[in-house]
Amino acid sequence: MSLANEEPARKRQKVDYKDTITVLAGQQKTAYTVHKTVFCTRSPFFQTATNGNSWLEAKKQTVSLPETPEEIFEAYIHWAYTSEIDLSALGKATAAYKHPDWVIITRLWILADMLIDEQLCNSLTDLMLIKFEEDYGRPSPATLCAIWEHTSAESQLRKLCVDIMSCCSWTTIEAQAAKMPHEIFVEFTRRYFEHEQHIKGRRGLLRHAKCRYHIHRDSEECGS
Repeated sequence: MSLANEEPARKRQKVDYKDTITVLAGQQKTAYTVHKTVFCTRSPFFQTATNGNSWLEAKKQTVSLPETPEEIFEAYIHWAYTSEIDLSALGKATAAYKHPDWVIITRLWILADMLIDEQLCNSLTDLMLIKFEEDYGRPSPATLCAIWEHTSAESQLRKLCVDIMSCCSWTTIEAQAAKMPHEIFVEFTRRYFEHEQHIKGRRGLLRHAKCRYHIHRDSEECGS
């Protein structure tokens, strides 16, 4: 699956093809050489890490992402250069999962959040909402646990997952209770009973309220 970003195109910047940085991804520290201009334009994280004299990364022009699997960082590379989300190349890495796309999308969202790439976070949110409306797929308990482990309590991804689960039947939520931490189950339960009277119609409404799940700077809104 490939999804082109629908947000206004960024102002094209001249790429210095000789100015590169090295990113070490995953436990194996797989090295990727990428163009500094491209990645610093996308990500304030890379901008900070590779500029100035106070960071060791800046001196070596090398950034380590040990908790990011290689295939997820490769998906980010594709996004950085093309503004497209391409999940097709990652199918083998998640073939064992019931809803493999959700594993990839949420892992990529977590990476984008860490890199402060708000544009990618919002594009992935839109993709999750489309998938939920089309096939009623949802994150597995293991994926939900990973989300809660790697995001803050105020995370927009957590908010989205809570609302998605509130659209499920109570039987579905209850059946997954033993597979996730109690705090997650409590959040799902609270949200479910808040919206119990209109769950059937809520599934189709989530995508139309996607701005609620986007990351905005200051008080801006996307008009969704």
